[in-house]
Amino acid sequence: MENSPSPSVASLSSSLVLEERKQELEELLASLPKEKSFAGSGVTLYQDFWCPAMLLQNVISFQNHFQAHDQDIILASKPKSGTTWLKAIIFTIVNRTQFSLSSTPLLTKISHELVPFFEFKVYENNEIPDLTSMSSPRMDIGRICGQVL
Repeated sequence: MENSPSPSVASLSSSLVLEERKQELEELLASLPKEKSFAGSGVTLYQDFWCPAMLLQNVISFQNHFQAHDQDIILASKPKSGTTWLKAIIFTIVNRTQFSLSSTPLLTKISHELVPFFEFKVYENNEIPDLTSMSSPRMDIGRICGQVL
């Protein structure tokens, strides 16, 4: 019989790795320059980009864990630059054979529900999502600088 760690040992090992990652992330975040934005919220300088402090953990999680596929569509845009319209257009093009114009989900849902922002929803709370269930092409939209991706 092969020697393999018991489930409790494997679980403990996994918990230790997660705790270690969390500690490293906290140390990184503490070392980065911070300022107040024009709106009064906190921003942190990360890789030459001022990122909203509340989203930085999600952005780092995306960088560390996202594995792009050739068919993926990633749109990186600044706020108030037409992202909502671009999301709707991308959704319509990608799903043109699945929905007619009279039955598109865009008639009852906003584009943010159909094509989520990765830093707000997909990688929320520094989680590592299982993206294998997403159909191809996967659409990821971000409101951070493309160089940070």
